[in-house]
Amino acid sequence: MNNVSGKFGALIATVIAMSIPTIGSANEIALTLTGQDFTITGQFQDFVDNSYLIQTEYGTITVPAEMVTCEGPDCIEVVATNTVSG
Repeated sequence: MNNVSGKFGALIATVIAMSIPTIGSANEIALTLTGQDFTITGQFQDFVDNSYLIQTEYGTITVPAEMVTCEGPDCIEVVATNTVSG
């Protein structure tokens, strides 16, 4: 009986561990400055006026999208618009 209880306890512990959010959650993004070796990581908050708002350990930071490349599931695809005037 003790062996069954041990397996059941391990199963419950696994289910609980899987339900707790982790640091690598879906909202985490990494912004790397174009042409630089500098990356800012944090939790994606919003995308406003062509800029990322991310929550870092230092507070909320606004980063213009055209200055960075973004990695992570919440990245916004930024499409450059080319205009031709005649």
